[in-house]
Amino acid sequence: MASRQKAKGTSLETAVRDYLAWALDDPRIHREALHGARDIGDIGGVRYQGQPVTIECKNTRRLSLSEHLAEAEAE
Repeated sequence: MASRQKAKGTSLETAVRDYLAWALDDPRIHREALHGARDIGDIGGVRYQGQPVTIECKNTRRLSLSEHLAEAEAE
């Protein structure tokens, strides 16, 4: 079960990375490696007004904005 969930997440992260690299015309956008407790988000290399942006991807059936936002803020 865990590998199925991981595959779903990887698929979404890859699609988001590919789309952002295309839409922002920036090949430096990439999927981040797992960092355990020091996780820094799922997509890296994105900037807004010169500042780095943390992108946390969630492929879930249940929308839990407060939980997901808290995770993104922590990262």
